[in-house]
Amino acid sequence: MSGDNNNKWALIVGGSSGLGLATAQKLAQHGFNLVVLHRDRRTDLDEITAQFEQIQAMGSKVISFNVDATNGSKQKELIHEIAIRLEGQKIAVLVHSIAKGNLKPMYATEAPTLHNQDFNLTIDAMATSLYDWTKLVVDNDLIGQ
Repeated sequence: MSGDNNNKWALIVGGSSGLGLATAQKLAQHGFNLVVLHRDRRTDLDEITAQFEQIQAMGSKVISFNVDATNGSKQKELIHEIAIRLEGQKIAVLVHSIAKGNLKPMYATEAPTLHNQDFNLTIDAMATSLYDWTKLVVDNDLIGQ
């Protein structure tokens, strides 16, 4: 099913690798066009671009942004840009796949251990950000049925 022939859109927050990229590939197989937010180093962008080009070769449109999707001021800029790029079309699927946190032990005698700020970073990136993006999509009337 070609992305040019339908208006189904998915927004994937954290979609350049792992489960986010796999979800993007699967949705493209089912005819979805994609808006993918990711935060990657310049040295990794050639590989990520190649992955997105493979998705486009399946017939899906891919709009990608390499930005920090957990940054509140960036979120507002992004949602505005996404609305412009969708040209009145709606998002049918929202996937949140940001994987960001600290993997330190809770107890160790000779290694750094988890602290409150480590938990806060993880909660903000992997939970609060889901709420923020859901609210942004709904408040900006970008969600479809």
